[in-house]
Order: sequence, then C-alpha cells, then structure tokens
Amino acid sequence: MSRPTTSLRVASILTIEALSWIALLGLEPRVPRLPAFLLLHGGASVLVAGWLGQRVGAGWRKSELRAGGLLFAFAFFLPFAGVPGLAACITLYRPPRRAAPPTYELHGLPPLPHRARPHRADLLARDFNLEAIVLHAGGLGRRLEALLMAGQLPGALGVSIVQGALKDPADEVRLLAHSLLESRERELYAAIAADTAALEQAGEEERPRLQSRLAFRHWELVHTGLASGEVATHLLSEALTFAEAACVREEDAGLRLLTGRIHLRRGDAAAARVALTRALELELAPHLVLPYLAEAAFLLGHGDELSRCARNLKTDRFASRPIAEVWS
Repeated sequence: MSRPTTSLRVASILTIEALSWIALLGLEPRVPRLPAFLLLHGGASVLVAGWLGQRVGAGWRKSELRAGGLLFAFAFFLPFAGVPGLAACITLYRPPRRAAPPTYELHGLPPLPHRARPHRADLLARDFNLEAIVLHAGGLGRRLEALLMAGQLPGALGVSIVQGALKDPADEVRLLAHSLLESRERELYAAIAADTAALEQAGEEERPRLQSRLAFRHWELVHTGLASGEVATHLLSEALTFAEAACVREEDAGLRLLTGRIHLRRGDAAAARVALTRALELELAPHLVLPYLAEAAFLLGHGDELSRCARNLKTDRFASRPIAEVWS
C-alpha cells in the first residue's frame, strides 16, 4: 500500500471519529446524539480494524475474523484513544522484510542399488566397463573374470588394466595379474628371440621384413608398459636400430612413423619431426601421423606448424577433434 493512500485512509478515519465526538458533544439537544455518535464511531472502528488487518496480512477467513473483532473492540470500546491509536498503528506499521530467495536448492540423493547392475556380455570388453569392474567390483569372481578378459585385449589397453589389478587387496587377483603380465612378456621375448635367430640365417630379401618385425616387437614391450627404466631405454635403442636397418633397402611409411614415435619417446623432437614428415611424404594416412607431428611441433615451439597440423586434423577422421579445434 502506498504512503499517499495510507495517509488518505488515516485522515478519513480520523475525520469520521472527530465527527462522532462532535455529534456527541455539539449537536442540539433535540437531535439524538448517542445514536449518531455510535453510528459514526462504529463506522470509524470498522474501517480502522479492517484496514489494519489488511496491513498485517489478515484475511477474512473464519479463523482470522477473531483478530478483526479484537481490533474492532479495542477501537470501539476504548474512548478517545482507540481509533486514533489504531490509526497510528496503520501509519507506523512497516511490513517485515522478506528473506532473500536461496541461492541454491537442496535435493536428496536418489536411491542407488546396493550393487552395480551386470553389463551385457557383448559390451563388457569394449569400453571402460571392463576396467571399472577390475578395479571396483565387489565380487571376487567378477573381478577375476574381467581380469581374464583384460588379458586378452591387444596392445597397451589390456596391459594397463592388468597392471591396475596389481594393487587389488585380494591375493588371487594380484597373482592372476602377475601371471598375465609375465605371460605377455614371455610371448614377446620368445618372438624376439625367434626372429633374431631367423635374421642371422635370412637372405637379403628376407632381412627387411624380419628387421621390421623386430622393431615393432621391441617397441611393443615399451609402449604397453611391460618394460621400464633402463630396460625400456635399451629396447627403444634396439627398436630404432632395427627400424633404420629395415629402411635401408626400401623406405616404409609405417616404419618412419614408428621411428618418429620412438624419437618422441626418447625426447628427441627434432629427429621425430624429420621422421614423421617423411612418413607423410610416403603417403601414410594423415590422421595417423599428424597427432605425433603436432606433438613434435609443440615440443620444438613451432606454433605455426602446430596450428597447421590442428587445422588438417579437423578436416580428417580424428577422434580428438575438439582438441584440434583448440589448437587450430
């Protein structure tokens, strides 16, 4: 309610109240003074009680009529001070400040199942579900089953999952993980030994193929994480030696990509850039080379070349296209 409206209503109430007292004290004796006073005084009391009830937020529900009746009784039966007092209340009343709306809302957590629901068997070994089960599943049997599936995955993905199982609290899981890693390592070293023995007896036509295979097998031991430290350094040197030797007779784009990745692993970005550029010249698919060429450009501080690689990656089939968009 605005202040001008409030002032007008207060003035009206006080005027009616003053007229009631004038009627009681100043009218001619032949005029019925008491009925005129009661009528005017009662009207002023009703108005002041109703408007004060509106100011404090009282409505006209049955439970709130009692408050209105109490205000009316106060104004009507208290002489002189009743109506002016309530009119003063109307003028001086200030509604309480409303609390500011909360800046956040609290919601209860939805109920979760006690155990994770089993995944479909055909999706178990194709995404992150396998690693999640190996590392976090509650049942020992499920962790062992998932660990066996991880041991069958090719490349570094399966090895990384198996290595994570080495920290499992169950002895059975840790022993199985050790067994899987040792089995994978023995297979690679046995294949390297067989190819090395075959290389010693191979002719000139057969040597590049065996050297290429040895380069990839040495690289796989390092890339999958089966070798580390000084052993990894030695294996990288052997892989680079076999890759360079295989390219002497005839250059191969895949081997140039491999040599570039080996140089990146050893921290030689300049040599990696040369090898990766040669792989592109040999018409290797750009989406296989450009991520590593961009890494070499970043390590060398060649911003223009990095942006060019990123722009080419955006137009190619590249899984990390959002990363390429940032650097282009």
